[in-house]
Amino acid sequence: MHTVELEVGRAGSLDGFQDESFDVVFTDAVLIYIGVDNIQAVAREMVRLARKAIVLVEFNDPGSGPRGTFIYKKGYWKRDYEGLFRESKRVKEVRSMKITEDIWPDEYWAKYGSIIEAIL
Repeated sequence: MHTVELEVGRAGSLDGFQDESFDVVFTDAVLIYIGVDNIQAVAREMVRLARKAIVLVEFNDPGSGPRGTFIYKKGYWKRDYEGLFRESKRVKEVRSMKITEDIWPDEYWAKYGSIIEAIL
């Protein structure tokens, strides 16, 4: 039998959780709202909290570099999440799958969206 517990917190205020508190840390269109001044700290916290993996559904811009962030539209940020999480010594592998319009019928998500897995 498997037990699933979900916790919700503010991305910039997760210090109430111990290291490796969760098997998987998951975001779905959360990091697109985190500004360039906070993304490095938020990514470090996600790695600190995850025991096995981090799974993201975000606007991804491979090759732009972890600091290569910019406003995409309406205040959304897209960045190189693969590069960002590869910077961590705890991350063993990073995989990415492009979101296509048949998966998510929205032209912007089909153009920029990805599912990114960081395996610890």
